Amino acid sequence: MAQRKSDSRTENRLKNPVTKGMLDDAVDTLLAGMDNLHSRFKGELDKSFEKVNGRLDNLDRETTFVKREIRDLKADLSDTPTRKEHNELKGKVDRFHPSS
Repeated sequence: MAQRKSDSRTENRLKNPVTKGMLDDAVDTLLAGMDNLHSRFKGELDKSFEKVNGRLDNLDRETTFVKREIRDLKADLSDTPTRKEHNELKGKVDRFHPSS
């Protein structure tokens, strides 16, 4: 029975070819369905994206804080003087022990 339905549909399609109008109607129906889906889920997606953006902003702030902390810890633990400290010490040494 299933074989006969399939054969009759194929025969019907061969007898009545698809026209441009039929294709246009099919495309219009698909586009209308996509517009419907878009309008239904747009609000939900916008809310989700706002939440994600908020979380990313928080992560940016937190990583900036962590980077500053790491930089400050490196400076505190460093044995090497900064360029400013080096120049100040060099000036004192040169004043008390001139090279020439």
